[in-house]
Amino acid sequence: MSFSPARIPVIILFFLSINFIFEDAFPQKISKAFEVYKTTRSGEKIYIHLDKSIYHYSDDIWFKLYLTDGLTNLPDTLSHIAYVELINESGTIISSKKVKIENGVGNGDFSLSKDFIEGTYRVRSYTNYLRNFGDEFYYHRDITILNGNSQDQVQALDTTKNTNSDLVKTSTPFHLDFFPEGGDMVEGITNPVGFKATNLKGEGIDLTGKIINTKDEVVAIFESYKFGIGSFFLRPIIGEKYRAVVNYENNEWTFDLPKPLAKGFAIRVNNITDGVIKILLKTNIPGGLKNCTLIGQMRGKMILAKDNIKSNKDEAMIILSSEELPNGVLQLTLFGKNNEPHCERLVFIKSDFNIPSLDITTDKTNYKTRDKVEVIITPDKNNDIYYMNASMSVTNSGVLGMEKSYADNIVSNLLLTSDLKGNIENPGYYFSKDENKNERKRALDNVMITHGWRRFSWKEVFSENQPTLKYTPEKGFNISGQIVSANRKQDPVPSGFVSLALKSKNGISFNQEDADENGYFKFSNLNIPDSTQVLLTAFENKVKEGRKDS
Repeated sequence: MSFSPARIPVIILFFLSINFIFEDAFPQKISKAFEVYKTTRSGEKIYIHLDKSIYHYSDDIWFKLYLTDGLTNLPDTLSHIAYVELINESGTIISSKKVKIENGVGNGDFSLSKDFIEGTYRVRSYTNYLRNFGDEFYYHRDITILNGNSQDQVQALDTTKNTNSDLVKTSTPFHLDFFPEGGDMVEGITNPVGFKATNLKGEGIDLTGKIINTKDEVVAIFESYKFGIGSFFLRPIIGEKYRAVVNYENNEWTFDLPKPLAKGFAIRVNNITDGVIKILLKTNIPGGLKNCTLIGQMRGKMILAKDNIKSNKDEAMIILSSEELPNGVLQLTLFGKNNEPHCERLVFIKSDFNIPSLDITTDKTNYKTRDKVEVIITPDKNNDIYYMNASMSVTNSGVLGMEKSYADNIVSNLLLTSDLKGNIENPGYYFSKDENKNERKRALDNVMITHGWRRFSWKEVFSENQPTLKYTPEKGFNISGQIVSANRKQDPVPSGFVSLALKSKNGISFNQEDADENGYFKFSNLNIPDSTQVLLTAFENKVKEGRKDS
């Protein structure tokens, strides 16, 4: 995609610094609204590093959990407890763990057995605080558990099998959706239109097609670029309707395109040139861009605020330097003169950055069975690494060969998949140095067009009355229960008290809590290390003779 300077009547060049001084009331309002929003709804992100994704029933599933702030991606200090669940294909929770989080990390494992039915399972993780925002903000990853001869099954395993979502009945053997850049097609304006084609399992498919008008004239052609995603250009004519005729598996299928707006705004982005983002704003409303505002935000931080656009024409270009911007998804939104959002575009900033590398060596080159293996991990001398919290898995090479090459990893998860709606297929591809850089950038830009931002909506940010969050961050473990009598009826013992003793590697600690009139008690925010012994002792009311056990 390229823009000719000779055709652009207004060029506004930004050499960006991260901090802005807002002179206009609306950008200042947005900045203040963000600060209020972040204090109550910043959210959290979870990434889990598993030792592998294919297991035999005799294995343990080892994991390390990373918990970060939802906006900064820095280690989270809000929650100290996370939940990790193992769920079968029918949605039943087979096993669950409460994991203690210290400095944003925790670890644990699931022990498997021959009772596990062979199939696809889902690892799901969340905090109590994340329950406020719904399942789409939880961490999910599918794994396979085998219960026969592991090596034979691995060799025959179809790793593309997806059994966690029911197949949707449809008249076509695939799904095809269209996403005009900016949100809508606008009559008289050349619009890039993204599309995503998937089979009934949700996997991207290759297909070709053409766009035709009501006269059956071909006005555009298209084909999948990567993982079923692609884009094409279309200039809708006033009053015209368009259809897509698709060729797939030697058959033709027809789909209606979204109806163009008679009057509206469009946003086009050229992000191919390193260090520069060209943003072209267009409208078919005379003088419609005058006094509009372009806002750019990344993970809750204001990156761009161009207010009172001085354009009496139908288009304006803004050139943004991205050299100093952090990595990740930039959300661009064009607001009208009455501060209403017109169109939106996501842009990924600097996918081709240097990830700090590590040198990994072993103390020997050859080992006997059950020999101790010493692994030395050394940061590359060219990287300024002063502190590192890492995890490493050691896996059978036969199983490793069946792992997806471009599966989600901590980089793609924190910077990409956790911020977008829907499933991103092979997210690791977009950050792989083994693939062509320009091809990756083009494919990633198609992802930006076809997937929406999910961290918040502008309506939520501007709301003056932020809703009260039902679930609060947990700072430690909770133990609760009820004191009942030892008789057969187990009557509640009112207003007693409970003594708690904890014995761990750190020593012995004691706590005491009173019960209410119905015998209920609760110990909150306890620090309980792994393998701690817990002793609870219940007592009746205090009487003249002193307290006595219930």
